[in-house]
Amino acid sequence: MDKKYNATELINKAVEVQNHLVDEESKQLYDIRLKYLIYKNRKMLRNDVVEFMFKYDTKVDSQQESPIDRIIKNNENVDNIIIFGSGMEGHFVLGLLHKTKYKSKNILFCDNDISKQNTVISGISVISPDELTKKYLNSIVIIGSNANRASMYQQLQHLNYPNNRILACMGGG
Repeated sequence: MDKKYNATELINKAVEVQNHLVDEESKQLYDIRLKYLIYKNRKMLRNDVVEFMFKYDTKVDSQQESPIDRIIKNNENVDNIIIFGSGMEGHFVLGLLHKTKYKSKNILFCDNDISKQNTVISGISVISPDELTKKYLNSIVIIGSNANRASMYQQLQHLNYPNNRILACMGGG
């Protein structure tokens, strides 16, 4: 029969396991996993894992050029960074941008939802796809939705937005 532990014993066992982990990255991943086991919140887990990967990638591959660096380097006169999609994932992209050297760029949301257009969400102006193609051709567009990534990309192509100014590389599902 399995031994049952009380809360204090479980915490002590978790700390004991964590103390056996050698590097900081392993300890952080262990914390993320424990947090998920306790809260069972997939959104929280996803955000924690992506934030961990972002920290780890920038630390390990600081010499490697990021996709947004490549796009900006290959395009002159990048005036704005536009996040296509102002939902949860778009806000996640916004949070990541605020942690980069691009935080001082003018950042806008673009959204197909008419009720969001010409409003301000989280301090960020929201434009329509039509306005994007009429006024913001010197911008970089980051698709901020995994579920709608393909259709958003096709929409931008249909609107003749320059392909070399679109970043559609979010991972996951």
